[in-house]
Amino acid sequence: MVKLELRVNRCMARINIVVFLLLLILLLRTEGVFAAPPIAQATKQISSAPPTQASVAETVPDVKLIEGLLKKQYKVVAVPQSSWNPYPRLAPRSSKARGLDFIDSKYGVFDVKPIEDKGFFRRQKILSVAVSDTFLEARMKLGHRSSGLFAFDGKELTYLNGADSAANMCRILRRENRSLSDADPEMLANLFAMTIFRHDNDRVDVIPSTKELVKYDRPNAAKINEKLKNNPMGLLYATTVDKIELEKCKGHIIQPSIIHQAKGGWRCVFIGLRGFMYKIRVPFSLVRYEISVSPNFDLSAKETILNSKIIN
Repeated sequence: MVKLELRVNRCMARINIVVFLLLLILLLRTEGVFAAPPIAQATKQISSAPPTQASVAETVPDVKLIEGLLKKQYKVVAVPQSSWNPYPRLAPRSSKARGLDFIDSKYGVFDVKPIEDKGFFRRQKILSVAVSDTFLEARMKLGHRSSGLFAFDGKELTYLNGADSAANMCRILRRENRSLSDADPEMLANLFAMTIFRHDNDRVDVIPSTKELVKYDRPNAAKINEKLKNNPMGLLYATTVDKIELEKCKGHIIQPSIIHQAKGGWRCVFIGLRGFMYKIRVPFSLVRYEISVSPNFDLSAKETILNSKIIN
């Protein structure tokens, strides 16, 4: 009987030890000693949180996301056949413009690329979007495709080309709400050139120096253009620079600048070369562009042709 009692006592002692250890572990977990590492918890919280405006400016959105927003916000419309440019256009779905018929386009977005902004835009991303149809501003020579610029704020797209280009540029600058003095002058000039000053396939190339303009002089231009006549699907039209006209313009070619106005607002000035993307429909022109921006980010633009003979 004594041995049996000893065995029972030993078993009870072991059970008490196990219970004590379990209670101790539970107490330590409650106190946070065995809790998951804080870094792991924080990582999980960040990954599940909605994207912030800062993250929008740092990442390139998915092609399918942009395609879905484009089809949700905009419609493809036909312009009257009497127009000199009868290509379809992009219009907001809320647009009530008359004379525009809706087209059920089966297009897709096949490319989305960020436009370099030198860190100026923090609340949105400027994107070049390419689609398998011809309704965006820049129509590609090969294939039934076109591209245009959009601002993406994480929720919506804003089309920066087309008839509402100036109004939409005001809108995105107002949304950003930053002094234009913080922007890189050449970046801002390029953005204006690709949006409010671009019409269809008439492009505007920013010319920051005489050296940049000389790059348009192709010694073998005549041979290239002769081949282009025989092959309409060939390369871009090759140009030459008239040396006499270049000498006349040297004093007018300046680097892009952003000038803060004494009464508030800014003035962006740059020199650009305006011409048709694939062939000379009208002569290339060297143009001085001025964009005045009010403190409330309203825009007004002025163009002054400096020379229409400098490029052949």
